[in-house]
Amino acid sequence: MNDKSRPQIVPESCFSCHLCVSNCPAYAIESRTMANEQVVGLIRKDRITVFACERSAALAAGKLALPDHVTLISIPCACRISADIILKALLNGASRVIVSGCHPENCRSHEGDKTAGDSVQRVLALPGVARDRVLWEPVAANETRKFEHLIFSATE
Repeated sequence: MNDKSRPQIVPESCFSCHLCVSNCPAYAIESRTMANEQVVGLIRKDRITVFACERSAALAAGKLALPDHVTLISIPCACRISADIILKALLNGASRVIVSGCHPENCRSHEGDKTAGDSVQRVLALPGVARDRVLWEPVAANETRKFEHLIFSATE
């Protein structure tokens, strides 16, 4: 329990995917390094927000020169990005949200890719959310060209 009498992650006890944070319906679990407010604070208005798994898509981004209208946010696992984070990104003015993580069966969090894809589908099922504004795309660490194509096709 933290100083607010709420549960929080104990880093020594987990491998930091933050799935528990993103899936807690009561927001009872907090993260010192990836709190919802911290993640949302990185979103920029009128920019494409890319939430990229630090073990896959963020590595694929590597040293790519991203366009000025793209904000890449490296996250511990794609499962960290819940439907509410995606919605907050859109409400805070992101022109598009891309969630990119591991391919199925390659996720260290075992089902992080499925969880991330499910979050994207929940948002896309909401009335008024255009299908081209939110995207889930798995990208492995060695797929730099795929990541580059993903970013540049999203800007067209």
